[in-house]
Amino acid sequence: MSFSSILVLLLAAFARCAGGFEVLYAGAPRSGTQTMYTALKILGLNPLHSGYSHKLRPPMCEYLYGNGTREKAMSLFHEYDAAMDEPTQLMFEDILEEFPKSKVILPVMDVEDWYVSEQNYFKDWAYPIEHKEVELADAVWKVPPNVSYDVWDAVWEMQYKSDFTLDHCWACRYWDCAFYKEQGMPAEQNQTCKDGYQAHMDRVKTRVPPSRLLIFNFSDGWAPLCHFLGRPIPEEPFPYTDKFNKDTPDVEALSTSFLQDGIELLPTPRGSEL
Repeated sequence: MSFSSILVLLLAAFARCAGGFEVLYAGAPRSGTQTMYTALKILGLNPLHSGYSHKLRPPMCEYLYGNGTREKAMSLFHEYDAAMDEPTQLMFEDILEEFPKSKVILPVMDVEDWYVSEQNYFKDWAYPIEHKEVELADAVWKVPPNVSYDVWDAVWEMQYKSDFTLDHCWACRYWDCAFYKEQGMPAEQNQTCKDGYQAHMDRVKTRVPPSRLLIFNFSDGWAPLCHFLGRPIPEEPFPYTDKFNKDTPDVEALSTSFLQDGIELLPTPRGSEL
């Protein structure tokens, strides 16, 4: 193990002993949360990615949109030193207040790039089986694809409505987004969704003190991130992580497993890693 790697681990251990949440990635889902998770782990932090630990979402969601308490929601962050993915990004002001020394990272990502990233998740990864079923219904029973997709949309909407957290804190529904609609959202809803994203980005930039905010471009790699967090630059290359890219090996098999066995990957009451 190199000296720089040992130094990273020692600094991380010291930070954990000192206690306190360190940094929130305030970007939306599909804006680099998985890559940031990997990068922070390399730097020795213990991050919470709520998509990987989906069972921790309900207390946060109940606090934001239900009758949950702030104390219960914030207690989750005392177990980690970093966090990302929904709905943690919506809690940046609470986190800054709870942890006065904490910082916030916001990605350089305009609304159209984010929107395409979300669309690609649903179109290229989440629903390959849905596409096949619609084609089959058309070929065998002559059911028009638009009718089949309407049925799928209704089923997914019913699924979301069946659970408070799914309905309020999954797939950016808090911005009135409905990416599960195969044939696209109505124009008004589409704009409301984009406006929600942009309003969040603007709010973070406005409310977080400049000294505690890093506007981060992933193409810049380790240097600005490590400088912001006070950590040495690792020897290994800056990571790129996306388990749900359409080119991920065996992605169709994973999707099939979800539909057959309830694998914890898509937005159902049993789980998601979006």
